Amino acid sequence: PCNWEGAIYEIPLTLQVGTVIDFALDPLDSNDWNDSTLYTVHMIRGLSGDVDGSGCVDDADLLQVLFAFGATEPNDADVNCDGVVDDADLLLVLLNFGSGC
Repeated sequence: PCNWEGAIYEIPLTLQVGTVIDFALDPLDSNDWNDSTLYTVHMIRGLSGDVDGSGCVDDADLLQVLFAFGATEPNDADVNCDGVVDDADLLLVLLNFGSGC
């Protein structure tokens, strides 16, 4: 999971790319939903290294990482979500190259 907002919440799911899920959390467990928050989750990446979400780790993904190399702003090419597009992201694309194709 990426952590761009300062908190990590992880719910393991198996989803297809393009899936949209709406869910709500009631932190006080009062079942009245007055204090609940509605979330929408969009599954945008299925395979590690599939930067463009095509379902295939290929040359397009490799090029996206290379062109964004060194970027420190939130970026799809930051495959491992560590805040920088670097050799670790490049390695993930290379290790998964051809997956899903």
